[in-house]
Amino acid sequence: MAPGSTGFWTGLMWRRGYMTLGVGAALAWPLLLNGPAMAGCGDTVAGARTGAQILANPITEADQAHDPAMLAKYRNACIVAWKGGSRGAAGRAEDEARCRRIPGARVLEFVPDSGSNFNTCVFTPSDDTDNAGEDSDSDEPTPPPASNRSPSFRSRPAPSRPQPSPMSVVKGCNQTQYVVSVAVKHRSSDGASWIVQGWLNIPPNTCQELGRWRKPDLFVYAYQARPGRAVWQGSDSAEEWCTPPTAFQYTLTHRVELCRVENSHKFMRVGLDDDEMTVNFK
Repeated sequence: MAPGSTGFWTGLMWRRGYMTLGVGAALAWPLLLNGPAMAGCGDTVAGARTGAQILANPITEADQAHDPAMLAKYRNACIVAWKGGSRGAAGRAEDEARCRRIPGARVLEFVPDSGSNFNTCVFTPSDDTDNAGEDSDSDEPTPPPASNRSPSFRSRPAPSRPQPSPMSVVKGCNQTQYVVSVAVKHRSSDGASWIVQGWLNIPPNTCQELGRWRKPDLFVYAYQARPGRAVWQGSDSAEEWCTPPTAFQYTLTHRVELCRVENSHKFMRVGLDDDEMTVNFK
């Protein structure tokens, strides 16, 4: 009976890679199929078939939903589909991970649901990949499977933040038409004692640095050297310190009366909250 007829096929026994006549070992030859053996797709993933098989005989809903161009492109590769649709992005991610992890398979492409309601995985059995794809003599290399390695992390110490400076640079701005003379009470650089000093003279309409002093407190007394002068001083309850008429500087280790009442003045507090501060006299 001629090969291909019904009677011929009913007398065959299948063995992977070869077929043998059921009436004896009269004839055996390699299985002449392009791409993976027909049993290879289903052996790797249940329900998987080649693109050529699906084109020739679409059986399931997924078979009928596949893009014919995709089936033609992968006519010799294995194709399996999972229901997508309402599963959305989470379902696509789950199916892609399943596709990438098929044991004994070399993944060629994962085709997410774009209206077909199915997520599709295209692969070849890892021991039979020579003829997969559109053309067996294509110069384009088959893309390697995606890596499923977990990212590695190396702990790195956090960059150290600069410590806030204990000192503040203080600038004085004279916004008047006359010289302003300034006396200050500030902490020593080590914070152990108080220092009173004067006079720091600021020309009219000028800003200049008065000093670099320890946070958080500075006390100031200032006046204009003219008749009917303006004065910047503390309230009635503020502490009063000696301000001699000529240049001076002294350290307070304890409260002492150093001068006559007319040379003693009340100092106003200026909070040194920032690394740079400006005191305006106007």
